[in-house]
Order: sequence, then structure tokens, then C-alpha cells
Amino acid sequence: MDAKKEFDRKTDVALLVARLGIGVIFLVSGLGKLAGWSGTVGYAASKGVPAILIVGATALEILGAVSLLAGWKTRWGAIALIVFLVP
Repeated sequence: MDAKKEFDRKTDVALLVARLGIGVIFLVSGLGKLAGWSGTVGYAASKGVPAILIVGATALEILGAVSLLAGWKTRWGAIALIVFLVP
């Protein structure tokens, strides 16, 4: 195997591992919000954040993570996670 193909294979594997790692982090975080939903909404309300924004943020977080983990529409998933992180 030539050096170029070996490099490409290693790069592909590294990108896959990175994508899965990031996806897991966001999925666990999003599911944690769902598991403690009343606490999440209560904390957000104490900071003046309406519940509807928490719903949207949690949806972006979970859908973006699932997209990365599944490898389906990964650019859209990454954009969803970026939008989630901006505020």
C-alpha cells in the first residue's frame, strides 16, 4: 500500500472517531436534559429563559448528535450543533 492511501485511510478513521466522540458527548448531554426535564426548565426559568427555547435547544442538540452518529446529513447535524452552541 502506498503512503498516500495509508494516510487517507488513517485520516478517514480519525475523522470517524472524532465524529462519533462529538456525537456521543452531545447525545448524552441532550438525553440528560430530557431525563431531568423539570429541573432543566426550572433552572432555565430562574435565569429568564423561556421553556420553548429549551425545547428548541434540546431538539437541536439531540438531532445534531444523532445525525453525526448515524453519518446521515452530517453537515446539517454539525450546523444544528453550531446553532445550539452559539447562544
